[in-house]
Amino acid sequence: MNTTVSNPLSYLFHVEQLISRYLLIMIVVIGTFSNLATIIIFRQKHLRSTSCSWYFMSMALCHLLYIDLGCLSRAIAAWAGFHPSLVSSALCKLWSYLTGYLLILSRHFLCLIAIDRWMVTSRNIKLRRCSSRKIAQWLIIIGSIFWALFNIHLLIKFRIEIGDGCSASDDSSYLLFYIILNLCITFVPLTIIIVFSCLLMVNIQTIGRAQALSQTDTSCSVPQNSIQNSHHRINVQFIRLSLIQIGMYIICNLLHVHNVIYAYVSLHTNTSVERKTITIFLNIMGVNLNYLYTSVRNFILFHFF
Repeated sequence: MNTTVSNPLSYLFHVEQLISRYLLIMIVVIGTFSNLATIIIFRQKHLRSTSCSWYFMSMALCHLLYIDLGCLSRAIAAWAGFHPSLVSSALCKLWSYLTGYLLILSRHFLCLIAIDRWMVTSRNIKLRRCSSRKIAQWLIIIGSIFWALFNIHLLIKFRIEIGDGCSASDDSSYLLFYIILNLCITFVPLTIIIVFSCLLMVNIQTIGRAQALSQTDTSCSVPQNSIQNSHHRINVQFIRLSLIQIGMYIICNLLHVHNVIYAYVSLHTNTSVERKTITIFLNIMGVNLNYLYTSVRNFILFHFF
């Protein structure tokens, strides 16, 4: 009998190799095309004036670079049997820094999308004015600089470890810091996204009730011109797109959330070879799901624009 079938651990390794060799290549090709197309779409004049389009363009650029750096290198490793980051210690540090920076920056932009859509639907005029192209551009610049500086620890503490490849230092204090940091950058964006999505839904219901009341009193109706109607339609499209993107993000990151929690809980626990192999497999699948999200999420966008 084939050992890849009879031995569960060998079977997991076989499945992981198949996914890394074939699925990741497809993700790279589709993700590169879809993210480039997203940037081109949001560069259109009638969309560029909206603050949310700048967040979507920035997130697409992050995902494009993240796929071509992270996903492509994993696919190469699956075929060649050697990860490009293992060429030298400097390349290991640079690869870890760039992939970590792009991942956290893309989540930063997704949070800004959720907050921006909440502000657009707010009845508070001051909040609605905060949803502007100029403020969005400043938040993109400031966020990019902040996370670039914040992730410098990856350049210092990541190195080539025997048996683990390019990974975090085995120093216990840094390992604890790194796991807690992973918990924060996983749960904080998730919390922000869920909270502001709920607030967005509340605002939408409030607007719906207000429109229903205004329609009963024709004397209070004010005609809108074509520019106002067009701007309103674009905002509605962005709201729908944002909610779908947020839902996809939550679904595709559930396994990663489980992996981060398990890593923290089992930090000081001795595990068997079998359990360690299963944990590594789940970690790889969690990362692959994240790559899949960065690749296919844009096809929802093509339906709206």
